[in-house]
Amino acid sequence: MRTIYKVLASQYEELPDLPPARLRLHKPAFYSTGVDSFDPYEVKVGRRNEKRWGIIFKRMTTRAVHLDLLCSIDADSYLMALRRFVARRGKPFELSDRGTNFKGGE
Repeated sequence: MRTIYKVLASQYEELPDLPPARLRLHKPAFYSTGVDSFDPYEVKVGRRNEKRWGIIFKRMTTRAVHLDLLCSIDADSYLMALRRFVARRGKPFELSDRGTNFKGGE
């Protein structure tokens, strides 16, 4: 025997509107881009171990990602990674960083 449950629409919360950066569907790839860095990893260079940080560029509409490595967390490494990103994916219209890692260049 099957039981059918009726759910009232008033029981559900109404979700807030998406930010405009998430609604730009028919724009070029990585038009609205978010940037974040992640923890250092130990990589082997020759016979020694060195730390390398990761940087992720996220497309805001479809959540596509572009990953790159940083030699250190400083402005020069970030700018070089940004130049590599722009050379491969094109210049983003909007670049957003929610964290504090790359705010020093403002």
